[in-house]
This record gives sequence, C-alpha cells and structure tokens, in this order.
Amino acid sequence: RTEAEAVMGPLREEPRPGGTAADGTTCMYIGEHSIVSTVGIISTRSFEDRRSESGNTPLTTTPHEMLLAQKNAFQDVRLLARQGGVAVMVHVAGQGRSHRERVAIAGNLATTALDRLAGTSS
Repeated sequence: RTEAEAVMGPLREEPRPGGTAADGTTCMYIGEHSIVSTVGIISTRSFEDRRSESGNTPLTTTPHEMLLAQKNAFQDVRLLARQGGVAVMVHVAGQGRSHRERVAIAGNLATTALDRLAGTSS
C-alpha cells in the first residue's frame, strides 16, 4: 500500500487481490483521484508471447525491459515489464489523467514491483 500510494497518491480503500493479468493474478489499487491500477505477476513466457503483439512499443528510458501495449478504446495503459526471471503486467485507467501520467504511473508501479520481487528494493 505504501509503495502504491507513493506512486499514485492516496488510496481510496485497501488494496485487494483479484482478477488476472495474462497468466497471473493481480492486486487492484483504487486511488482517491480517479485512478485505478492493477499489478499482476505473470510468467516470463507470457511476457515473451506478448512481446510480439502488434502495436507494442518498447520504453527505452526505464531500468527494466518494458513494453507499452497498444491502446484500447478507453485509452487505458497496459504495460509489460521484465527483469531477469520476473515479469509483471500493469494496467492503469485514470479519468482526467493524461496518457503521459498514466504511462509514468504504470512504469513506476512496474519498477517497484520488479525491484521488490527481485529483492533489490531498499
């Protein structure tokens, strides 16, 4: 919760498990400022399979391997990220938030999750 609030701002309620991301389960965070994010741990195989989907764009300014998936009709952000043997999928929807803000939130949540899962967070 603390890490999600550092990225998203105050949460409206406690994080809750549920839902899926590719072949993994997710945790949902609902922010007070019209933002909903899910973070899911996925297999590296699923990451590799989705890497080749048309419309995916690599993010080159990140410390980890990250791909921004093609936008949907709602302009939500779906980000795939990998560090070694750990992969995550982050989905961010935010009314009134710019695309750039949603991408930044997704990238920061993915980096936090990867660092924690890989045991490199402080």
